[in-house]
Amino acid sequence: MANFSEMFDDFVNKGMKDLNQTIKTVVSKVDGIKSESVAVNIIETGVSYRIEVVAPGFAKENFKLGIDNGVISIKGERETTTQTTNEQFLRQEFVASSFERSFNLPKTIDVAKVEASYRDGILYVTIGKKDEFIQQSGININIQ
Repeated sequence: MANFSEMFDDFVNKGMKDLNQTIKTVVSKVDGIKSESVAVNIIETGVSYRIEVVAPGFAKENFKLGIDNGVISIKGERETTTQTTNEQFLRQEFVASSFERSFNLPKTIDVAKVEASYRDGILYVTIGKKDEFIQQSGININIQ
């Protein structure tokens, strides 16, 4: 009986080690390509809207921004830190990551007044507003 018990324990322990390694490998591969959600602030001022996107570790070249049909899309993608030939990672938590966020814009935006900057891990996108509609009074409308 002792032999069977030892064999069973060895089988379970080895199996668990293999399973844990397989899970770690799968999770690390999925983590490397998953689309992460990033935190944003959207602020309205009297003359503009400002979107602030928290994206530490990115460079300004890692972003793509576009406005299409009243929707602004903000995409970010960065690659994993690489090691040199004489280095070996003992632990690697910096992985390739990407995100994409889209927001519907109000009709009062002026696409000619869009600016973006990236500093201190935050992407700032400022979108100007159109001049307000000037209401006219005293107009007579004839009914036909």
